[in-house]
Amino acid sequence: MDINRYILPSQQTFLESANYQVLQLVAGGSRNNVLTFMDVLSANIINTRQIKVVFGRKLSFQPQGLFELSVSFGAILTFKEGGFEAEDWTSFDLSKEIINNSPNIVNNLAARTSLLISQITASFGQNPIITPPTFHKNNK
Repeated sequence: MDINRYILPSQQTFLESANYQVLQLVAGGSRNNVLTFMDVLSANIINTRQIKVVFGRKLSFQPQGLFELSVSFGAILTFKEGGFEAEDWTSFDLSKEIINNSPNIVNNLAARTSLLISQITASFGQNPIITPPTFHKNNK
């Protein structure tokens, strides 16, 4: 399903959350830490006029150490006139449909998330960690 047929092209985008936590190294001085990240997307119908979409990315190290960082951006999508009534929205996995069929929505949120992650990780004088500005199903 192409959700873009049912919503207006404008979006109200916002920062949902940002959390940066410095951690102690589990094995002091270990150089075998691997940075991993995980993406999630949730989408919920708020009312007959709007959908709330939230894209989140969490960075962490394996084994656990250095820091954990999570950033989420959201968007409010507004139905076109008659858009809500045109489908039985409860019969769809809205999150999955948006991930698979609406890169314009997902990539906008992922790009903002990637930018903020880069800015946060560079704020301590280190090189920024730059993550892909797209949704990744299998992240490592």
